[in-house]
Amino acid sequence: MDVALLIPTTSRGRNFKTIDESLLACRLVASLRPNARQYCTLYIGYDEDDEFYVSQHASLVQLLDQFGIRAFVGAISNPID
Repeated sequence: MDVALLIPTTSRGRNFKTIDESLLACRLVASLRPNARQYCTLYIGYDEDDEFYVSQHASLVQLLDQFGIRAFVGAISNPID
């Protein structure tokens, strides 16, 4: 059975310098067991004006790929603003 996870994320209130310092790298990637990664697809979204994730997009995709995690990563707009 495959599992899909929708993960909204932000860097607001944080002072990340690289993707490796982000909570996605420190917590999420570390928490996914290697044998479970083949059954999991992540959908990760961040605000289109989140400067950290916009600038680190390629690094995040590369990190997830390095660990064999299927993911779709992208910026989303907030229609309420």
